[in-house]
This record gives sequence, C-alpha cells and structure tokens, in this order.
Amino acid sequence: QVESAAVFGNVFHGAAHPGRPSRSEAGIQAFCGGNFSEKVPEFHGMQPSPSSETVTISYTVTRTEWMRAWRKRLFFSARTLRSAALFMLAVGLIAFGHREIALYALGGFGFLLAFWGYNLNRAVAKTIDSNRQLTDPRTVTFGPTQIVTTGPDWKTEYTWSVYSGFSEDDTYFYLKLSPQWVVALVPKSAFTAEQLAFFRHYAKVGVG
Repeated sequence: QVESAAVFGNVFHGAAHPGRPSRSEAGIQAFCGGNFSEKVPEFHGMQPSPSSETVTISYTVTRTEWMRAWRKRLFFSARTLRSAALFMLAVGLIAFGHREIALYALGGFGFLLAFWGYNLNRAVAKTIDSNRQLTDPRTVTFGPTQIVTTGPDWKTEYTWSVYSGFSEDDTYFYLKLSPQWVVALVPKSAFTAEQLAFFRHYAKVGVG
C-alpha cells in the first residue's frame, strides 16, 4: 500500500488509540460530522455562560470542495516538497556529467510522481465517498468554548482545542488537524459579516 493509505488509516480510524477517536478523528467529527467508527463519540465540553455570544449557521460542503482542499494541501505539504527536492538533489549528484543517466532518472521520477498522485487521489475520493457525513447538510452553533454540529441523524460537541491550527482565505476558514494537510472546511458564504468576526475571534483564541 502507498504511504497515503497508511496515513488515511491513522487519521480516520484512530489506529494509534484503538477504542477511542484520535485527535484528528475527533476534529473531523467535530465540524464534518464524520462517523468513522460504528458510533460517533460525543464529548460534552464546557458550556458557554448565558452571557456569552453564540452563533448558529447552516451550510453544506460538497464532494468537489473536499477533494480540492485536501489534494492541494497534501500535494503541496512541506513533507512532499521536501522529499521531491531531496530526490532531485540526489539525481543531480548521481548523474552529474552523465546526461543519459539524468534523463532516465527524471523519467522515472515523473512516473513515480504520477503513480503516487493517482493513488493519493483515489484514497481521498474513497474516504469522502465512504463517509456521507462529510457532505451532509449541517447546522453549526459555536461560542467562545465549543462547537456543536448537527446533521440529519448525528450530533457532535467539541471544544476549539481539538484543532491544532486556524487559517483562512477569501472563500473558507480552515481548521487544521494532524497531519497538517487534513482540514475542516467552513465556507464563509454561510456567515454574515458580524458572524465572520465572531468565528475568527473564537478560533484564534481557542484553537491549539
């Protein structure tokens, strides 16, 4: 099996800690509602005080959106780029002054890269297709201390500290898990301007 298959096994099935969700699994369940075992474990974190501002939004993340985000982060992760750079350096040193050897080595590298990308794409697609909760419509209520996500037939409650990092672009908020290329997507189109400000503030204070 390619390395990506092992990574997905650890992330989505909690292989490191049988019987309870890993940090990555818990994080994905928190915002994606991912039921990656027979039962979605619920964690009841600290309840916001009555005076705390809570916000409720609703949205759906499509299969295409998940595919695009996860592939991009994995293909261009620091580990992937570092491995490619080291390989190219090794080829350069071995084939220095031998053009034919360099061409064969580059051709082999191109083939391996294409094969790796194909298998990686299949692994990502299989993960999404086998977990319908990822593309379920969901209602999310968040406050200073926790996130409550409700789908058609599931519900999860987690604190912000489940996530290891937070970032954003013009379209999405990204809540990072471990490994770093795994992210929960939160579309900004689901928020009003005021709600965006609340989410950004709570995430920056509570994540990690």
